[in-house]
Amino acid sequence: MPDQTPSAPVPESSEPASLADHRVKRGEAPEVVELRERLAECERELADLRMQLDAHRARNVRVADVLADAAAAARQARDEIDRESEARRATEAAVEAERLGREAAERGLLAERAGREAAGLALAAE
Repeated sequence: MPDQTPSAPVPESSEPASLADHRVKRGEAPEVVELRERLAECERELADLRMQLDAHRARNVRVADVLADAAAAARQARDEIDRESEARRATEAAVEAERLGREAAERGLLAERAGREAAGLALAAE
């Protein structure tokens, strides 16, 4: 049958030793006192782990932000490289077109000279 006597007031000090002494004085078995102490220690450890988890979460958020910024910078650099590559290809095409134009102009000059020589020979032959 459970003890019907009122328990003594809890001491004002919340230190584990004082609580343990109080519980022993209340008549709790030493095993129960030990289990309560272990439970209190586990609760402190759990609180510490939760704080560490919160710190890790905050760090992970910061790392994710840095990674997102790095990915955006990489995309921007890749886009800039693509634009520069396209500009280089356009410049190369313009240089090739200019070269082909010069060659066509040279062939036109040669054809014009050949025509003049032919006309001069035809006039001379008359």
